[in-house]
Order: sequence, then structure tokens, then C-alpha cells
Amino acid sequence: MSTTYLDYSFYNLLFRLPVNIQDRKTSVATWLGSRIILFYLRLRIQELVKQCYPTKIERADDWLINEMLRASYDPGVPVVLESIFSFNLSIPLNYLLEDVKENVIIIQGMKDPISDSNATVAMLKEHCDGVIIKKIDAGHCPHDEVPELVNSIICDWIHRVESNILAGFSE
Repeated sequence: MSTTYLDYSFYNLLFRLPVNIQDRKTSVATWLGSRIILFYLRLRIQELVKQCYPTKIERADDWLINEMLRASYDPGVPVVLESIFSFNLSIPLNYLLEDVKENVIIIQGMKDPISDSNATVAMLKEHCDGVIIKKIDAGHCPHDEVPELVNSIICDWIHRVESNILAGFSE
């Protein structure tokens, strides 16, 4: 298989993206949609990031915004965004998680502006029996917005999982 380089420009931004033509095919709508979303995100990154930190907006500082903007120029970003238009999880989430039960913890920021937190929690409770869900007063990035709380939750969960494992060995 040979690798071909596709060159395209969008608002004077040149990307040189290696693509294996035989393995990767996308529609024009998917290709164009991903680039429009990327352009939109770059234009509004500061506003969007600040919305993701509703309880501690100061955590969305210039350094974070600049790092996210820098990362948006990685040549693989358009390919990732294309997956939004063609995402197909052929294996249901509850099937993937059915054997791990209490060994999975989900920490959900209930003020997440990107997803409907209440619907997400309800779906997880309905379809993923045994998964531990912790709802906290934070946005989309609770690990960065309230790291002390998230770290405490994770440490408690690890202790509980380890205790259960050790209890299983002593039986």
C-alpha cells in the first residue's frame, strides 16, 4: 500500500495529511463539514472553553486556550472531526461494560454545556448496570475545573476496588 499526500488549503491554512487512499474514504459533505467545524472552533475557542468551566472560569486561562488552539493544527484533527459525521458504535456501551461492573467510575460534571448531563447519567444508569457514577458541580472538564474533588473521588474509588479485590483473595 502506498501513502499519498493530499494537499488542501482552507482560509490560507495548509495541511499535509498522509492518507492511505484505499483504506480511507469520506464523502464531500463529511470532509467539508469537519473543516467548517474546525474553522468555527478556532474562531470561538476562548468563549467555548470558558463555557466548559462554569464554576471556576479562571481555570480556562490563556495558557490552556493557546494549547488547545495549537493542538487544533495537528494534521490529524480534521480526520477526528470527520468521525463526528460517521460515528458508528456497532457494539452497545452496556455490552462493553457488562463484565467490569464496579470497576468503572464515571465522574460527570452536571453543568457540562456540551452534553445533557442529566440525560447522560440517566442513560448510563439504565444501560450500564453496576457502573459507579459520581455527579459533581462542574462543567465538561471536572478533572481540571475541580481537581481536588475529582482526585478525592478517584482515590476513594481505587481504595474500594482494591479492598474488594483483596477481600476476594482472602475468601
